[in-house]
Amino acid sequence: MDIPASGIIGLLKVLFKSLFNSIERLFFRKAYQISTAHHLHREMFWSRPDELYPGIKYRVLWRPYYLGEKLLMPMLWLKADKGYEFSKIALSVSAKNEKICYQDNFHLYGITNIPVKTALPSIPFRNLIFRGNSVLTPYDDIVVKIDELYDAGGDAVDLIGVSPEFFSPFDRLEEALGWEKGDVELWGEVFNFRFIESEIKELEIRLIHRGFNNRVFGYEFRKKLFKRKWLVKIIFWSKNIMYGRQLLSAYNNYIKDFETYKS
Repeated sequence: MDIPASGIIGLLKVLFKSLFNSIERLFFRKAYQISTAHHLHREMFWSRPDELYPGIKYRVLWRPYYLGEKLLMPMLWLKADKGYEFSKIALSVSAKNEKICYQDNFHLYGITNIPVKTALPSIPFRNLIFRGNSVLTPYDDIVVKIDELYDAGGDAVDLIGVSPEFFSPFDRLEEALGWEKGDVELWGEVFNFRFIESEIKELEIRLIHRGFNNRVFGYEFRKKLFKRKWLVKIIFWSKNIMYGRQLLSAYNNYIKDFETYKS
């Protein structure tokens, strides 16, 4: 029985893809894990939630990934500060621009210092669309408004003078354009590559501004040579293959700086 050429090609693609995945996992997974740990630490300790009302903090999760978790739709994260408690809150969350407004209205109960997450099914993720020189977004601004609030005893809280919270999401154009990698799903896990990308940029700067000599010719030569990103990546991965040694050292330095800042 003859096997069609298309079937042989398809089989080879599957085999080579499986082989490549195995090689990638063996040689690069450790670096991916370190980069993800750096991202999660920054999200948990540097990216602080905003205040919605005295004693209440919130985040709107408008990206498809949060803390290593893939979201099915945008979500609202809400919690009370320690020592505060609210029996009920009525909220509206709107994502809008000049042409459209997506909106969700809902009630949440028993607001304590244990975070509550609720879905925002009417609001899409803020995925960018590029058409020529234009960048299209599904919405420009997000507004979170408290409609009703009740304290721990069930009494209504006076909301006179309380303004809606308003912010404009910040997009990472390099990732949206595919120039850099952010959150990536591999082997049933979610990795974040931003620390890797930033270390590659740092390496490029060091290679251009150090070594050889300080004469103008030497600088111009290095600038032209190391603007080739593929070359910088080869040098980077030569230091991080399998064990992520350079990346781990940079991560440890980051943690030391964080501990110093915190103290």
